[in-house]
Amino acid sequence: MRILFITGNNHKATEAKAILAEHDVESKALDVPEIQSLDPKEIIRAKLAAARELVEGRDAVIFVEDVSFWIGDTGLPGPLIKFFYGTIGREGLVRFARAFGTGRARAECNIGVLLPGADEPEFFVGKVEGGIVEPRGESNFGFDPVFVPDGHQKTFAEMTPEEKNAVSHRRLALEALRERLKRARR
Repeated sequence: MRILFITGNNHKATEAKAILAEHDVESKALDVPEIQSLDPKEIIRAKLAAARELVEGRDAVIFVEDVSFWIGDTGLPGPLIKFFYGTIGREGLVRFARAFGTGRARAECNIGVLLPGADEPEFFVGKVEGGIVEPRGESNFGFDPVFVPDGHQKTFAEMTPEEKNAVSHRRLALEALRERLKRARR
């Protein structure tokens, strides 16, 4: 079964391939629109519809993801994290949290998958609760230096790739996808 992860982010592709190591996951960078919405499913539906048009044949499993970072109960930045981070940076995320009196956040990975021949996507979500701290460590992912998952002392950025992959929001969503792929092979 051909499995395509539609992403232009090599770091996400590397994590996904490591977590889904038993599958031959191919990453493919396609120019798919990323609509702006606070609803991750709406964003994923648009990405998948565009990807379906660009991928030849309907015999491949196609999946996309969208990451959200929710600060406290603010309802933000959610799926807009890339734009918040690009505007205010790591320190700005910490200041934003403090301005709303919270040191809490939730990292969320939403995956949408189209199985061969399917017209409607299936969705999988991985969520990790944690705290927001002053930036520590370096990472290719925006909020990793300010996010410490509950039960840990290190930020995602301070963790080795193996440590992060063992507890991340992406891992949880990909594990749910893995279980779905097992059922699809039967």
